[in-house]
Amino acid sequence: MHTYLYHHKENENNNKTKKKHRMKGWRPRALAIDWLRNAQKAHPSKGVVYFADDDNSYDARLFNDFIRNVKRVGVWAVGLVGGALVEAPEVLLEQHRRSATKK
Repeated sequence: MHTYLYHHKENENNNKTKKKHRMKGWRPRALAIDWLRNAQKAHPSKGVVYFADDDNSYDARLFNDFIRNVKRVGVWAVGLVGGALVEAPEVLLEQHRRSATKK
């Protein structure tokens, strides 16, 4: 099943989130996650959700060798973005803060 969600960008910065935490594309992702949660409650099933930027290219091995094997949550770093060598999420795991972001 494929579902396409559209979000008009006009109101993306009109939110209660602190300005320093506003990032490009946060609102469409949040809406998509809400939609997925509601759809999962109504029709429980297994699946994979992948958020990709339309201006990047991806190696097929990412999908075939890695994403296919994710059991719960998988996150990958992005290379050569905005002057950084690597950009990755910060993960809170057992009260330890880990950041893979390097410049």
